[in-house]
Amino acid sequence: MPEWPPGDARWRPEWVSIPDYAANIPTYLRILRESNDAKLIEDARVSLEHAVALNHGLYEGAYHLIPFLIELLHWRTSRIKAAIYDLLVEIAYSEPLGEADEVVGDDGRTPVALGIACRDRLMQALSVAWHDLANDDDEDVVFEAMDFIGAVDPDKDRFVQHLRNSAASFSDKCRRNAEDWLAEYDGTEPSPS
Repeated sequence: MPEWPPGDARWRPEWVSIPDYAANIPTYLRILRESNDAKLIEDARVSLEHAVALNHGLYEGAYHLIPFLIELLHWRTSRIKAAIYDLLVEIAYSEPLGEADEVVGDDGRTPVALGIACRDRLMQALSVAWHDLANDDDEDVVFEAMDFIGAVDPDKDRFVQHLRNSAASFSDKCRRNAEDWLAEYDGTEPSPS
């Protein structure tokens, strides 16, 4: 489990898109951990995205950030969870800028390609996302959890089957999202909106 609050020394300028972001990452994480202000939460989410996944370029800071975001998914309220899933989706769709980008893996010794290391860490959030997809009452959380699972879960058959079985019970916004995912993965056409 990551140390809270995350210390400034953990965030090196070379880990992020713009070096000035490094000093502010602990502040952004504290906002996601403690605030209920929608504007502050969104500003923190956008800043973290720009720091570690700017224009879908993946920076090493994403690898270090993911465990904090997963921890927050376990106990924060819906508004924050939706923002966190959105950020995790942006990380999932980002690619390392250089072929040689590596991080020291979770074992503390072995170099691992940044994209693979981030993907492995993202997979650790799948159980929470599946729970939220099936049990959360907030449509924004359901929508974002659905997008996260679609982006990360390698078991596309399970995802498609769940969406087929559950789409009718979703809100209109989430049902349309489910139909879009189904169209992408199993060739069904979304219904006209």
